[in-house]
Amino acid sequence: MRIRVGIFGNEDGWETLLRQEGIPHAPVPREESPGEFSAIVASGELDPSSLDRIRSFLAAGGGVLCSGKVFGQLSECATEKMFIRYVAGDEDGKFFEPGIVDILSVCEVPPNANALRSDRGRFTSWVGGSGGGHMVVLPFDASDLVLDRRSGTKSFYAAGRRLPFERVSLISKGGVQRIVSSGLKILHHLQGVPYAHQWYYPAGQHSVFSLRIDTDYADRSEIEALHDLGRRFDVPLTWFVHVGAQKDFLGLFRQMSGDEVGIYCFQHRVYRDADSLAEDVKSALHEFEAAGLEGRSFSSPFGHWEEPLARRLDQFGFVYSSEFAYDYDGLPSFPRLNGGFSSTLQVPIHPVSVGSLRRIGFREDEIIAYFRLLIEKKVRAREPILLYHHPKNDCMTALEEVFRLVRESGIRPARMHEYATWWKARSTDGWRIGVEDESMTIQLPTGTADPLVHIVRRDGSEALTAPLPLIDLDRLAWKPAPGPSRLPPDIGRIRNFNPWIPIVRAEDWVMGILRPR
Repeated sequence: MRIRVGIFGNEDGWETLLRQEGIPHAPVPREESPGEFSAIVASGELDPSSLDRIRSFLAAGGGVLCSGKVFGQLSECATEKMFIRYVAGDEDGKFFEPGIVDILSVCEVPPNANALRSDRGRFTSWVGGSGGGHMVVLPFDASDLVLDRRSGTKSFYAAGRRLPFERVSLISKGGVQRIVSSGLKILHHLQGVPYAHQWYYPAGQHSVFSLRIDTDYADRSEIEALHDLGRRFDVPLTWFVHVGAQKDFLGLFRQMSGDEVGIYCFQHRVYRDADSLAEDVKSALHEFEAAGLEGRSFSSPFGHWEEPLARRLDQFGFVYSSEFAYDYDGLPSFPRLNGGFSSTLQVPIHPVSVGSLRRIGFREDEIIAYFRLLIEKKVRAREPILLYHHPKNDCMTALEEVFRLVRESGIRPARMHEYATWWKARSTDGWRIGVEDESMTIQLPTGTADPLVHIVRRDGSEALTAPLPLIDLDRLAWKPAPGPSRLPPDIGRIRNFNPWIPIVRAEDWVMGILRPR
């Protein structure tokens, strides 16, 4: 069998998700049988010919991951329409990893749903046999959600009574990607086939760690103190410079060998029109050039992102950008712009910083506890550990604990630019993965980058291997995959009313009036 995913409907959204997963994929050619694929993903309003081809694929024992809407078209069964705020994975990880995934959409729930509980406590998804094959039916269209542009304020879990918050992407795109990944794994295993895809990290790492520094209004001594901390723990830092505030000592950043220095802004403000943003970036780049610095990365103040602004950013040739209003706590992706894909990679980070916690009164020990819980969860889930900080927030003890936890987890600290550059070279174009009995064959195009291949057996054991032409599966170093992290029993309160949001917003408004102009 060839391990390859066929696409019916909304190709851009599925392209984004399947690129992230690192599995070979292609649209199913019109009027051709999808028999060359190991699984099918389908969404949208499909024509009768496409539906018939999917039915034939199922009849031959194939696996289909689709939306509830497509399931209704295929089966001619009635689905139940409802607005779903979020879905939560299974506590035991039977089908999907535990965790809250924000959907905020009108969905179509299949009958006999048996997975992914909604905010109302009802199952919303179905995993099972159908038409001779196997199906994973999601209530939402994953390919639509990953392209969703909405942003808003969300709370994030903390063990104490107070919950931090930030304005981020309203859709948990990283969670949607993980659901799709689990669905594809289920479908391959139900067909008796090991699941294989490109690994998410370089050099066999089980995660990646970077600390991004946004230098908002920081003075020279605050920046030097943070730089010295990084050197002491041998952690390279990724600086995003508020150029207007630090233009008198930009030469300091040129001395930070081993660190990355990128553009944050010239003036620390949110621009609503693309031309104003472009002028601000030009001013920052001009000062960088005068100081002998090269800005190859960008991050917008307050994590702000809008498609018109992103289109203008492409003209500057940045390797990557990082805005949590686009995505957070997920894998890198290329935003869809103007009917195509941006050349500027988006690298999501975790949106809660030391400053976020201090604003709602966290003590230093509570800040340390927050990041310890976060890092332990991400290490277990194999998620990127990409955090951010501001020099003015100090709290060096918390950062020391973060560095210690990362080192103890065996993760090599790196600059964000390293991960972004590696990710941009990661591609399944031209890859061909085949599996038969206990062997796997991998064909690569000449000169391609060769990230490791992650293989998962039906019994849950996993292995990482180089993409060799012939792999004897019995000779790989199989290990049990990490079990799911247990969700806190009060996790649902992160989607309840958070009184600290209006309190902090009111304080910001008052300070804005009183601040000298």
